Formats: sequence, structure tokens, C-alpha cells
Amino acid sequence: MVLPDCDLEQTARRAEALVEAVRTIRLAHKGRALGQITLSMGVSAYPRNGQDPDELIRVADAALYAAKQGGRNRVVAAGLA
Repeated sequence: MVLPDCDLEQTARRAEALVEAVRTIRLAHKGRALGQITLSMGVSAYPRNGQDPDELIRVADAALYAAKQGGRNRVVAAGLA
């Protein structure tokens, strides 16, 4: 997602809201419940984490993998503790 006029903290909060919303989704197929849906997200922001699209995507991708390694179903924002 591209969120114009949002800083890293705002973007991370929006991503967290999406993770929470996805947690509430329950799917079934032919009457059988499917497993829980999870969402992991990596977040980066211009110019704090990069000066061009390729760099921002690379940083967000690294944050995504950190989210997955941290247990999935979470948001990791590049450079935030």
C-alpha cells in the first residue's frame, strides 16, 4: 500500500488496524471452518527509510521477514523498536 502524507508511525498504526481486522475473519468452505487467517506486514516510509521506490520496498520487505520470524500475524516498522 502507498499512503501519501502518512509518516512511519501513522502507517504502522494503520497496518496494525488491518492485522486486527483480519484476526476477526472466519472462513468456511462447504460447511467446514478453515484455519485462522493471519497477516504479517512490513512498513517503511519516505524519506526516513529510503529515497526511492526500490529502496523503500527492500526495507519494507526486510521488515516483513522480521514480522514473520517474530511469530507472524504482526507488523514490523523499519527502524521502530
